[in-house]
Amino acid sequence: MLQIEKEWTNYNDTQKAILLYLFTNGTAILSELVDHTKINLNSIRAYLNAFIQQGIIERQSVKQRDPNAKYAFRKD
Repeated sequence: MLQIEKEWTNYNDTQKAILLYLFTNGTAILSELVDHTKINLNSIRAYLNAFIQQGIIERQSVKQRDPNAKYAFRKD
């Protein structure tokens, strides 16, 4: 969470909306974030992948292309 605090002012409105949604709901699937932000699927996926690379969130699914994969903040 400290990383999010440090970077908060650098995030755009969509990135902030994704993080706030996850903070409020605990987890989210891709379609929920698309509905919530009104941003296209590929853009949301790109933001999620960037957050994963930064170690902020994790994808919770055993399937490679799972439309119902859950995204959540990393526990560590």
